[in-house]
Amino acid sequence: MILQKGLRGGDPLPTYRDLSRTLNVSLVTVQRAMKELSREGLVAGHPGRGTVVARDVSGEGRRLTQIGLVFFCSKQLLFGSAYLMDLFRGLMLAADARGADVRIVSIKSEGSLSPKQIASAGVDGVVLCAVANDAYLRQFDAEGIPTVAVDTFNADVKLDYAVADNAAALRQTVDHLVRLGHRRIAYIDGWSTDTVAGSGASRDPVIDSSDAQERRGGFFAAMGSHGLLDEATVYPVHVPAPQETVPRAVDAWLDSNPRPTAVIGYDAGYAQPFADALEEFGLRMPEDVSFAGAVAAGTALLDGRVITTNKIDFVNLGRQAVALLELRHREGRSLPPQVYRGAPEFVAGQTVGPVLGEGRS
Repeated sequence: MILQKGLRGGDPLPTYRDLSRTLNVSLVTVQRAMKELSREGLVAGHPGRGTVVARDVSGEGRRLTQIGLVFFCSKQLLFGSAYLMDLFRGLMLAADARGADVRIVSIKSEGSLSPKQIASAGVDGVVLCAVANDAYLRQFDAEGIPTVAVDTFNADVKLDYAVADNAAALRQTVDHLVRLGHRRIAYIDGWSTDTVAGSGASRDPVIDSSDAQERRGGFFAAMGSHGLLDEATVYPVHVPAPQETVPRAVDAWLDSNPRPTAVIGYDAGYAQPFADALEEFGLRMPEDVSFAGAVAAGTALLDGRVITTNKIDFVNLGRQAVALLELRHREGRSLPPQVYRGAPEFVAGQTVGPVLGEGRS
């Protein structure tokens, strides 16, 4: 408690009776433990003030030895997704470099275990991987367990975060398309699912995640910086069937007059369904419309051609998450919340300038 909450010399500690209730142990056990801490010079009893912290101990001999990795998905999806595997690799490499053991928790397999349940496994801290549920994040904040959230962000929840710079990714993409001569640009929105809220339900609810909000906001901001807000179009997620989002966006694009000359997808994975939907009407990209994916885990290809996108180094994101966790474990609550934003690497792929006469129905 002293370390996790960043308590300093002279700060008061809970009463023995409160500790007994909180820890579910007898008063005798609390008294023995506090006597031992007093002999070590960590706590001191003062008449009228109760027990207080005797000296600052943040960082003393604190080594990260046990890490809890909580993934939003099943282990099957974890080992079948390129971006999740990159993230996992970075986390494991960083843990191994510190000699730390790792306990993997799958929300889909084990449910949304409480912070206390995870801590009971003896972990020094927790990394929440793409867990997009604010109420669940707040539980870890309230419990005081060193916690880093990866690939999700909420400034109102005082945890540490390791995330991609989504706004920069959209800015780089829009800047590139504008340089090519595009003015009418559309964006196909994205979504995530909340596996915490979906625990025990037949289907995980579709949510507007922080990634989706940041990319959509980044698109509008980038278009606005070029004076093109009036030319910006967003094709929304189709709820309750989000898998129909891309085909419906193509339908909307076909019905536009004039049509956007370039389309940005929420991620590079949108490229294939976008191309497939165009092909039904005898259209191709980039010959008829340029397409870019906002982000990708690596170089993205479609039919052997490089897709315009922004590469996110998810391996490094995993490494940075463990580094933040180590810092929080050492410094405790005294350190303000830390945020690492991974800079995207822009990849100029198969996009071209507007085709002569393009944009008319």
